[in-house]
Amino acid sequence: DKRKQLAKAREAAKRNRESGANESLATKKLVLPHRAIKRIMKLDKGVGKIQNEAVLLATYASELFVKKLVKESHKHAKQRGRNIIRYEDVAEARAANENLTFLDTLLP
Repeated sequence: DKRKQLAKAREAAKRNRESGANESLATKKLVLPHRAIKRIMKLDKGVGKIQNEAVLLATYASELFVKKLVKESHKHAKQRGRNIIRYEDVAEARAANENLTFLDTLLP
């Protein structure tokens, strides 16, 4: 399902690039501002130009990451009878998922 969504976003970006339009429908559906993601990507001094399709995919991946982290954090909050996500819920979500070990320095 996520692969299909990513493929759709990639195709929309390709059509956008080919048509010369500034924003595609896929871009408008994104919650995170793709221009902000592009600025973040350019913080690495070794990065030169970034293709719009790459920015779109990075933005979409960022949204998927945040949604997953929030969903897992909310599970931990619910287990404690809360609807409010706290720092410790996010830290527990990170600890429960070994794919999130890159967050260890942020969430000890």
